[in-house]
Amino acid sequence: MAVVYLARDKKHDRPVAIKILHPEIVAGIGADRFLLEIRILARLQHPHILALLDSGATDEAPPRPYYVMPYVDGETLRHRLDREGPLPLPDAMRLVRETGEALHYAHGAGLIHRDVKPENVLLSQGHALVADFGIARAVGVATGDRLTRTGLSLGTPAYMSPEQAAADPEIDARTDQYSLACVLYELLAGQPPFTGPSMAAVLSRQVLDPVPSLTTFRPGVPASLRRAIDRALAKVPAERYGSVLEFLTALEAPDAPAAEPKRSIVVLPFANLSPDPDNAYFADGLLEEVIADLSRVRALTVISRTSAVKLKEKDWDLRRIGRELNVRYALEGSVRRAGSALRITAQLIDVETDAHLWAEKYSGTVDDVFDLQERLSRQIVEALRITLSPPEDRELAQRPIADIRAFEYYQRARQEYYRHTAEGMVAARALAEHGLAVVGPHEALFGMLGTVYAWSPISPGGDEETTLREAEACARRAFALNPDSAQGLSIMGQVAYRRGRAEEAVRLLSRACAAEPNNLDAMHQLAGAYLLGGRIGPMRELLTRLVELDPLTASNHCLLGMSYSLSGDAPSALPAHQRAVELDPRSTICRVCVAIPLVVTGREAEAASQFEWLERQQPDDPLASVAVRLWRGLAGDRAAVLSPPSAAERAMAESDEYWAYLMAGAYALVGEVDQALSWLEHAIKVRGWIDYVYFTRHDRFLARLRPAARFNELIAYAREKYERFDG
Repeated sequence: MAVVYLARDKKHDRPVAIKILHPEIVAGIGADRFLLEIRILARLQHPHILALLDSGATDEAPPRPYYVMPYVDGETLRHRLDREGPLPLPDAMRLVRETGEALHYAHGAGLIHRDVKPENVLLSQGHALVADFGIARAVGVATGDRLTRTGLSLGTPAYMSPEQAAADPEIDARTDQYSLACVLYELLAGQPPFTGPSMAAVLSRQVLDPVPSLTTFRPGVPASLRRAIDRALAKVPAERYGSVLEFLTALEAPDAPAAEPKRSIVVLPFANLSPDPDNAYFADGLLEEVIADLSRVRALTVISRTSAVKLKEKDWDLRRIGRELNVRYALEGSVRRAGSALRITAQLIDVETDAHLWAEKYSGTVDDVFDLQERLSRQIVEALRITLSPPEDRELAQRPIADIRAFEYYQRARQEYYRHTAEGMVAARALAEHGLAVVGPHEALFGMLGTVYAWSPISPGGDEETTLREAEACARRAFALNPDSAQGLSIMGQVAYRRGRAEEAVRLLSRACAAEPNNLDAMHQLAGAYLLGGRIGPMRELLTRLVELDPLTASNHCLLGMSYSLSGDAPSALPAHQRAVELDPRSTICRVCVAIPLVVTGREAEAASQFEWLERQQPDDPLASVAVRLWRGLAGDRAAVLSPPSAAERAMAESDEYWAYLMAGAYALVGEVDQALSWLEHAIKVRGWIDYVYFTRHDRFLARLRPAARFNELIAYAREKYERFDG
């Protein structure tokens, strides 16, 4: 923007730097207007801001504005980077801290830099001085939008925020936060996060591409620092930190204590040695209770019941189990129940060495099951040399349901619920109600009953809203017994999600997960609520944890893959989706979810094979019907797309935001704008999917809708909800 001259201030006998604006910048700028704006900067007085000493205009015609700054006998941060490459972490952090403090101070005065980059950070005796503060603002204010129309950019492409690259006139201080994060990324990696062969290519990547992993260039960077940089580089300003100061604080947040790594364990399904095979539910119930006990121990990572039960279907030795589940220890055992007599055996094994670390046998009656279970859990903890905290010690002594008959109904209800079939849900409801009849009002049984209602698509003889009202009633009864009931929170969060209230769902489900960190149902539903609200970063972080706890459940990998697709990174989505298909090759959802990123990445033949499988193997599945309709749209088969959907296909698309979106995509691809917009409106306004960023930046199916006024009204509606989202 300017030519820099070294000059001498005769009055004070000191060297100064004079910057004179380039003629093309001056064109169309009144010198008086520019100088009025630049003088506003004179009030900035901060140890890490290069001061403005004077300003004026040359005598030539037309006059060219200039401004005067102290001469710094040093180099720019760019020179140091060019000379040394990536900086040591302490140096990078100190320089960014000093630069960030200067930016935060100026933001408090209502000023935005707009051109934060290594060239504008001077090094004086090793410390940062931010130069050119506000020149971009002064030029922008003085020219209005004329500069944008000339093709000149206020900012530098490699450090420009997406909103600045899009010439958004409403940029705020968060654009400087984004640029500062780009600078820190370069200080650590040796290059900015986004590079390219041309200005246009770089700007396009700033707007569209996910942030490349910093660990690719700089392994060993603390996880908390990586997370802070990723958040500051969010495409949407609302997803960044509230201020540069918050960003700086997050950068310096300590990682988890460098204590001994958490021990990891899988509890294998207990072998049922009972004479009566119907007692298998008892062995499965013991498995779940031991997992629940061990999950209360913060020093342990415990594989979920869902993945543990799937091991029944696997012919894996212990070493492979350890490798597939990423665990060090396995607990295996057996249960024998004959009448009221009960016998349990258990042994703890190091899966890496096959060493048996501990073994024990427990005998008693069914009435002793809680005591036996507690003894078993405590001895496992002792064998792993873990010291329980007082709260953990109290939690292990808790009994889910004291009455053994009611507890058995509860166990049976859970096993039926885990089938996730219509018949299983009906049976689970009946069993939970039997338990309540035995023991009276009880939080766990109300929680079980409400969970079944919340997850049941339609109650017998009723509609979805009837089911949700039943779930709410159960949650209220749980809250009456325990105002902080995690089960009540989880149920109400699921109800809010089903009603398209993403913000409420996130709030409730976050509280449920905080109360029960290993409640997989709540975690899974919270991920869905994050999806509705377009909070892809938190969604991915949660799903990474969910995959760690429950690695053999295909839907977790599907959702993790979707978190990449929804942020525009289809290549990164594919491994997660392919893993999901490996785990559940007959799953319609898994097949659809892998087909979409294959389409987006141009691998049409592979995508076609997935759609063909769906059409051939799942002809009566409404999910498959929606996906095949989209496939026909991609092929331009208008007649197939316009064939009336079955009642089941329509009901499925109406019940889920993603399937409604796929229906919209199918109709949009063949130019049926009105029908496409109706389905998109359903996804956004009825189901509550407000991720306007995805719809406008990463979607590949809705292009024909973009000129429509109704489309833009829907996007405006979603954007308003998104930006007001507090969750």
